[in-house]
Amino acid sequence: MISTFTVQDIRPMTMGNLAAVIAVETRAHLRPWSETSFREELNNPFSTVNLLWQGDEVAGYICYHILVKELNILNLVTALPFRRRGVARFLLEAAMSDAFRKKVDKGFLEVRESNLAAISLYASCGFQPLMRRKNYYSDGEDALIMERTFID
Repeated sequence: MISTFTVQDIRPMTMGNLAAVIAVETRAHLRPWSETSFREELNNPFSTVNLLWQGDEVAGYICYHILVKELNILNLVTALPFRRRGVARFLLEAAMSDAFRKKVDKGFLEVRESNLAAISLYASCGFQPLMRRKNYYSDGEDALIMERTFID
């Protein structure tokens, strides 16, 4: 089932949302971001952390930087109960819209080579494999670096 979201459902993360985001993060990842990582992103002037709300629940979130005409996607997570409902695509498309508004040239992200669903999503949004980063993740898995060009 695909949920219908609007841009009004996306709101910037605040410290008051931290516990809810940590709960989603720890359920979604074997090696989740720490509370400190989220606090650092909230205090980073180049960072955007947006939450997608479904009622009073966090359906997902995205963390990205826009710096020197580049978009860098750092973390994109869908809460387990909201998977396969368009959450990640909606958040990614909103981030790309922000990149277009800010006249970004390129976008980059890293994804686990085993995460075929995410790779497929990113490819469908215009990201192409650029290179492999060996042993990027703490468990030794390689990362696939993907790139998207925003300028014509």
